[in-house]
Amino acid sequence: MSDMERIENLTEKPITEFIEGDTIYITKMMSGSSISHFCKFVSFERGVVTGDVISFSPNWVYHPVDFKRGIQVRARLAKCYLWGRKEDDSLDWPHCHWFDSKTKKVK
Repeated sequence: MSDMERIENLTEKPITEFIEGDTIYITKMMSGSSISHFCKFVSFERGVVTGDVISFSPNWVYHPVDFKRGIQVRARLAKCYLWGRKEDDSLDWPHCHWFDSKTKKVK
């Protein structure tokens, strides 16, 4: 799977309570484009999140052979988000919820 469909994974727990296998979205800049990776959480150390890529968008970023071998990405917490809708959201549809680097929770 190379072209990502958004999967709702919004949770109230801070990144410090994530366990291996939880999911997270990690963004990276590559060749001047913003790439969104849907990942299995691996670790959070010194402000950096590591994840094993499940899917990504846009679909031209990685060669299929590289993707089959497995891709791992790392980024600062400010480049990571969860997807979903909170009960008290003013928007009536799922959207990105970025992490607050002070509380380590999504805003």
